[in-house]
Amino acid sequence: MTLIAEETFNWCCKYFGTPMKNYPKLTLKTDRRYSRKYGEYKNKEIVVFMNTCKNINDIIGTILHEYTHFLQMPRKKDINKYNKLLEKYEYKEHPFELEAEDYVKTHNNSVMIHLKKIGII
Repeated sequence: MTLIAEETFNWCCKYFGTPMKNYPKLTLKTDRRYSRKYGEYKNKEIVVFMNTCKNINDIIGTILHEYTHFLQMPRKKDINKYNKLLEKYEYKEHPFELEAEDYVKTHNNSVMIHLKKIGII
């Protein structure tokens, strides 16, 4: 599963690029305190909670989702905008979250094809 996560992250870097000078860091964690949280993006780091991700689609979807947040929030002012919108919207209705879920739906199949093509799955 680690290889799937790393290659999905590499695919995102290649196809989505970066709005900044550097790419985010990918960290794969097993942390039992997060049994319902799949991942997070903060401080230029994408964290995937591998104990929560039970299958390939969970891993791919989490990385696509969190990479979208990296693209949405490259600067402190963008993070502040996200937090300001949280005052107005519930998490599931937050415009940044809706966009991230659209990225998952739009790109999940392309990542799966890529992983099959290179023999990972």
